[in-house]
Amino acid sequence: PFGSRLDVGAFEYVFIPAPVIVPTSGQGTTETTYLSDMEPISAVNGWGPYEKNMANGENGAGDGVPITLNGITYQKGLGVHALSELTYNIAPTCTNLMASIGVDEEVDVRGSVVFQVFGNGSKIFDSGFMTNLSDTQNINVPLSGISTLQLVVQNGGDDFGSDHASWADARIVCVQPPPVVETVSSNPVTINKIGL
Repeated sequence: PFGSRLDVGAFEYVFIPAPVIVPTSGQGTTETTYLSDMEPISAVNGWGPYEKNMANGENGAGDGVPITLNGITYQKGLGVHALSELTYNIAPTCTNLMASIGVDEEVDVRGSVVFQVFGNGSKIFDSGFMTNLSDTQNINVPLSGISTLQLVVQNGGDDFGSDHASWADARIVCVQPPPVVETVSSNPVTINKIGL
């Protein structure tokens, strides 16, 4: 009836705040990946297939010899022949492309090439004219914000004979963001209600 009082007694509940996701401190970690451990989304090669971890050979796959530039042999890399275009999808957090480049000693001194790197369709590196007698170029190309990476080898302006080029130790360096953690307040709120 009107005017009566409903006594529900005492009760208690605890309010625990929802987890808050926050990044850990630090700049993340770097990860290096060799391009010979990746698959390109497209590949064009001027003589036979391009090779992983060996110089470009003849018409068959896997028929190359170890990559060698100016007397130094490399265990990792890409062996190509002008005209060559290798295109990769990469994370936009990748920061650098590094490689040692030159005309491979697998061929004689007639080879002449130009190495180029394109990022998102724009040229970001050009080696200039190189032959078998040129010094090896050790390159470090910035990649910030690039998601499509293309390695191109042009011929040196003459013909395509002996244009065997090697991207020795070709690799990309990418930054992995720091992990995130869930944190929960260590002081949950207790609410007491006694009699209504």
